[in-house]
Amino acid sequence: MDYHAPRSHAPGMIKELEQLKKRIGYRVKAARKAANITQAQLASDVSKSVEAISNIERGQSLAPIDTLFAISRVLGTTLVHLVDDQEAFQNSRKEEAQAALAASIRNLDEDQTRLAMRLVESIRGESGS
Repeated sequence: MDYHAPRSHAPGMIKELEQLKKRIGYRVKAARKAANITQAQLASDVSKSVEAISNIERGQSLAPIDTLFAISRVLGTTLVHLVDDQEAFQNSRKEEAQAALAASIRNLDEDQTRLAMRLVESIRGESGS
């Protein structure tokens, strides 16, 4: 038997559900990038299609809880982190930017990594020497 929200609540609930799907998608994508794995690798590890992972990351679909749990384990995060509704949506964007930065740093050689660290310390107002 399918559950249908009362008509008076449906529009607001639908909007909240759409926002939740977007937040979860951003968090999955950020965690995947931080783990430096591809959608194809993640899909294989959780026995889902690449299309399913893409749809989750874009907020087009809401994965079942068992799939989100498997994703969280593969990505080294928690299920709570992926679905917590208390964090602001902006935090997801910050996490995505941090994950992209971390992924970029992994591809640097030793000298470039030291330079990047000095730049970060400078931005944070810390002295490297």
